[in-house]
Amino acid sequence: RGPAFVEEVSVVNRSEYDIGVQVSGGKRDGWMSVTTAAKRSTNVTADVIDQGRIWVFRFAAQGQQGGELRVTRADLQKAGWSIDVPDEVIEHLRQLGAGPSP
Repeated sequence: RGPAFVEEVSVVNRSEYDIGVQVSGGKRDGWMSVTTAAKRSTNVTADVIDQGRIWVFRFAAQGQQGGELRVTRADLQKAGWSIDVPDEVIEHLRQLGAGPSP
């Protein structure tokens, strides 16, 4: 039997960065790419492997790690399978000196 899939996951990116987004389960035992969330846009990825009860999203831009977001599957479902790139991630990238994406 293969893995279960979520039909779509949306990533809302209000920042000036194109941000790479990866996801793993709560054990962080394997990361998979979700999308490169283009600056100031919403990106939708189809057929994302269901990570189980806990989902951990990891964000990076301009060669810098921006941080993580831990969310329950139930909260993701309530949010319509959509996440926003956290303000803390965007601010961290700015503090690291990452310039805006072209």
